[in-house]
Amino acid sequence: MSWRQLAAVPGEVHQLLRRFGRDAAACKAELLSTELGVTKYKVQLVEGEAIFFGHLNRGQTAGLQAAMAAADVVSAHLAPPFQMAGHLRTTEGEVLAEVDGLRFMAVPFFPARRADGGGTYTSEQHCRWHVPDAAAALHLAVKRSGADGAGLAHYTAQRSVSHALDQMREATAARALGAEMQKTVEDALALAERPELSDLASELDRQPLTVIHTDLQAKNLMLGADGRAMRICDTETMERGRRMRDLYFLFAGSDDNEMAGDWAHAVRGMRRYVEASQLPLDADELRLLPTELLLNALLHVGWTSASCARAAAKGAPCDPQHAHLCRAFARAAVTFADGEAVHRACALAHCQAGFGPPDGLLQEFANIVGVGRSVAPPLPLQPLSSGERGAAIFYNGTYSPPHAGHLQTAKLAAEAARRAGYMHVQVLFSPCAEGYERRKLGALAAGATHRVAMLERAGCLVDPFECRRDEAAVSLQAVRATFVQRLPPGWEPFFLSGADTAKWEWLCPELAVGMHQCVVVNRAGSDAIVAECERGYASRAWPGKLIVAHGEIEDRSSTRIRAAAAGEGNLEDAIGERSIAEYIRDNGLYASAGTTKSLASIQ
Repeated sequence: MSWRQLAAVPGEVHQLLRRFGRDAAACKAELLSTELGVTKYKVQLVEGEAIFFGHLNRGQTAGLQAAMAAADVVSAHLAPPFQMAGHLRTTEGEVLAEVDGLRFMAVPFFPARRADGGGTYTSEQHCRWHVPDAAAALHLAVKRSGADGAGLAHYTAQRSVSHALDQMREATAARALGAEMQKTVEDALALAERPELSDLASELDRQPLTVIHTDLQAKNLMLGADGRAMRICDTETMERGRRMRDLYFLFAGSDDNEMAGDWAHAVRGMRRYVEASQLPLDADELRLLPTELLLNALLHVGWTSASCARAAAKGAPCDPQHAHLCRAFARAAVTFADGEAVHRACALAHCQAGFGPPDGLLQEFANIVGVGRSVAPPLPLQPLSSGERGAAIFYNGTYSPPHAGHLQTAKLAAEAARRAGYMHVQVLFSPCAEGYERRKLGALAAGATHRVAMLERAGCLVDPFECRRDEAAVSLQAVRATFVQRLPPGWEPFFLSGADTAKWEWLCPELAVGMHQCVVVNRAGSDAIVAECERGYASRAWPGKLIVAHGEIEDRSSTRIRAAAAGEGNLEDAIGERSIAEYIRDNGLYASAGTTKSLASIQ
């Protein structure tokens, strides 16, 4: 989708402006053609006002007007950075204007950030990340507003099952979809025909109803030009329904359903939703959520497959977008038919958000988020005898190069674990992924082999899994979960953080599932961060332990060390560890570090 400047303003735009009481003279218009061919205009008026006109063809006018009225009520209760536009009204006081048989709505234009507007993430990535927060903000606003959804469209789950069945039966009976899509729709139809689906739909229909968006995904969020404000769009789709429907894209990602089956993604989305809203799903919602997800997917398979079959019956090609959506939602339906997997992901998400069992769900976290013991090498630890406890301290960093400060930090953490009563303590150094080091240091990157060798030369125990992982396939969170999976009997996982990076919001979800944390206060100026962590830990009983270690550590600069390796200073003094200094000299590492002043900014 993209905006296109129009050389001449269409006549229907002039009519719309007059209907909404605006001066139609000397305006400029841009056209946005969407993936479904719905016409949308941005109109810039001479006095500076910008208006968005959208053509609506969903449902009956009364339902649309009720949805827009509900959105206006709810919008007043949305907490920043989220907002919904208040709909403009015509000179007759209506929210819809009809021009040449087409109905349009109007809202103040939202100055959105360009896709290439700078920052770490693109606008689309930013919106994808904040879908759970948007769902939480919307549901809280609905609750605060007291909106009851009067006049909004409502479709029962039973009706939805019947509708999906009718459309898929129509599509498959026509035998016009092509062999591959025919099989896809037949498989989805088999899921819809399971007897238990009708019974579960009846239970869904007994769930409380509220105002819901129905299509809350990244494409219906807009990031503001300031990189912070976000607008929730397409509120004319609002209905009266079960709030679980708005959670679909936390599991599926988008209409492409590319994240369906990525349970780590589902856990993250559900955790963020529950944390932000403090509205955990109740027992019935948790039990029925797989059915809600499955039913939503089957409905989309139904209408897209029927559309393709009707086109084929007329000798016309199937709309490629409809065919794509049919396949995508059919794959999702198969995924969400595994109700146990959905339940496990939801239980873990609630646990991370602080609504879990007293002893946490550590192994569940490891199994859902980790990549498995078969993918990663075994840890260099021996199983402990019954009754013995060991602390395996995971310590990751760039280590390019490692230095005495790292070694002293590890020693402080180990001493703190022993004081906490652990009979066996081992720190495992985990160098970061090669791609991360290259992005950070460019041509100065030493590479995984040298970083592992430098740590081993200093007598450290090294876990090389992280530095050799495929970053696209294995996230850092998956590295930590896999570390838990690989621990031999008797060893408990600790994750080491420097006090300057130990944010409570990061530690909290891990403590909630039973992952122990060790925070080493090794730099001045981190007292407030540590105090926040200690207050949070004291606020309740946590499945995981928090150990705070204090100690004096000489300040070491990796930039100065690399410069010393290039001849600008004494390398051994800068690094504080002779064995590492010797390795750097022997292998000619960082030899060009002192030749470019801009490299001094690299830490």
